Amino acid sequence: MNGETIEQITNTGSIAYQIISLRKEIEELKLHLIKNKTPKKSRGNDKDIPAKRALLKKVAKMRGFLKYLEKNDYPLYEKIKQDSKKVRTQKNKNKGG
Repeated sequence: MNGETIEQITNTGSIAYQIISLRKEIEELKLHLIKNKTPKKSRGNDKDIPAKRALLKKVAKMRGFLKYLEKNDYPLYEKIKQDSKKVRTQKNKNKGG
């Protein structure tokens, strides 16, 4: 990674880039599922089963990449983990007001 931040990675084959892109796709799918949620009154199952399945597959793939990084490149794993915490805390601050 040679001193570049996680957002500056341009090598699309690197695990760090793939984790970042998966994180963005997961966020988009989560928003899609929230937006298109079945109302509780209808008592029906969620209708968008393919999107839910895609979300679960992407989460599993990202977890696999993170496990690989934890074993083989721990400093990069820690950097991604810290970046993820920063993003979460920023989102929580925005929600809280």
